Amino acid sequence: FKKWHCENNGYGENRLRHLVFMTYLDTIEYAGTEFYHQSISTPCHKGLTLIWPAGWTHIHRGVINNTKEKMIITGWFEFYE
Repeated sequence: FKKWHCENNGYGENRLRHLVFMTYLDTIEYAGTEFYHQSISTPCHKGLTLIWPAGWTHIHRGVINNTKEKMIITGWFEFYE
């Protein structure tokens, strides 16, 4: 996903998301994930798993390689009311 976003914006069903996980399924140069407030970019390296808070403090976007497709698996830990 190329646009800056977070997984919990406080509205709808995604307001229940509290933690995000993502694992890269392949290694792609010049690809990864960029975190806005932390000023870091993680590389797309096969098997690397990231876990972070779902809220606005961890706004992020995908770093996309224009010639190779990045494959990930992702999900959320939710707490129901």
